[in-house]
Amino acid sequence: GVASRYRRHVVHGYEVKVSRADLLQDVRAGKYQKYLSQVDRLFFVLPADIGTLDDVPPECGVILYHQGEQLLFEQVRAARPQSRVPDSGLPWRLLFRLYNDFANAQSRPRAGSR
Repeated sequence: GVASRYRRHVVHGYEVKVSRADLLQDVRAGKYQKYLSQVDRLFFVLPADIGTLDDVPPECGVILYHQGEQLLFEQVRAARPQSRVPDSGLPWRLLFRLYNDFANAQSRPRAGSR
C-alpha cells in the first residue's frame, strides 16, 4: 500500500514576476499572502537579474530563470510548508494564471530590444 503521507496532493503556487518594481510592489502590498492559505508551498519565479533573496518573503521559495539560448530555471530557496484550505479547483486556476503571466511576459519587449 501507499503510505498515508503520500496520498495527499501537494499544491505548489508560483507567483511569476518580470520586473523588480512588480516584485517589490506585490511584496509590500502583501498580495502573496492570500495565496499562502491556498497552497502547500509558494514560490516566486523571477529573472535572475531583477532582485535578491532579501526581496522575497522568507516563507516563500525562490526560482530564478536565466534567459539565453535556453531558458533555465534554478531553485535557490525552498518554500516553507504552509497549511492550506482544500480546494479541488485551485490547481487549475493556478496553472492558468501561471500560463497567462508567462505568456504576457513573453509578449512584452525586453529592455534594449526593438
